[in-house]
Amino acid sequence: MPKPAHDGFTFVSPDTGSTSCCTATVVLGVCDAVARPLLQNFKQFNGHYGCSFCLDAGQLVEKGNGRVRVYQLSENMTMRTNDSVTELADEAVAKKQQTCLGVKGPSLLHLLPQFDIVRGMVPDYMHCICLGVVRQMAVLWFDGKNHDEHFYIGKAVGTVDIRLFSIKPPCNISRTPRSITQLKFWKAHEWLAWLLYYSLPVLKDILPSRFYNHWALMVDYFYFTWT
Repeated sequence: MPKPAHDGFTFVSPDTGSTSCCTATVVLGVCDAVARPLLQNFKQFNGHYGCSFCLDAGQLVEKGNGRVRVYQLSENMTMRTNDSVTELADEAVAKKQQTCLGVKGPSLLHLLPQFDIVRGMVPDYMHCICLGVVRQMAVLWFDGKNHDEHFYIGKAVGTVDIRLFSIKPPCNISRTPRSITQLKFWKAHEWLAWLLYYSLPVLKDILPSRFYNHWALMVDYFYFTWT
């Protein structure tokens, strides 16, 4: 049986009758943070050495009523590579270990020619960005628990809502803006629209400039990345 990645497959054009040969290669895998380690055969993100991209062991920090594992950015971080993951997978099998620096063993993804098991698995923007960082920042700004913080703007919800409701989004945005008081019900698409289109004009002169300018850097980056 021919292998598309190596030998390709042939087809005849219905218009010209000419025969062409094409090859197929998997270069990208997209899934959420829960599915990614299952496909890579890694430890989950909240485990020791659970990061899919670096060799930092991570550390547990208090959050709410429990703890979460965080991986702090460092100039001396050692990043995972396709070759290093292969070596760790072989080592885990040879030593009969449950994991080796977070790698449990070989993955079926290793069977895909030219596929990079690290760089080919991209972060999931919906959970990491829309339902992650973007939602977390908004909750920090408007949650009454933070009323003593300099970034707290919960008292300006009325003004924010007036500005938000005055926006008439184009037809490519499926949901119209909802009140800030309904943040816990917002969907990922609403958070994306907030990030790219609503937040900067709505928060101008409401969110203190120090935090507004910092937030604008993120909006600027993702706007040009997205568009």
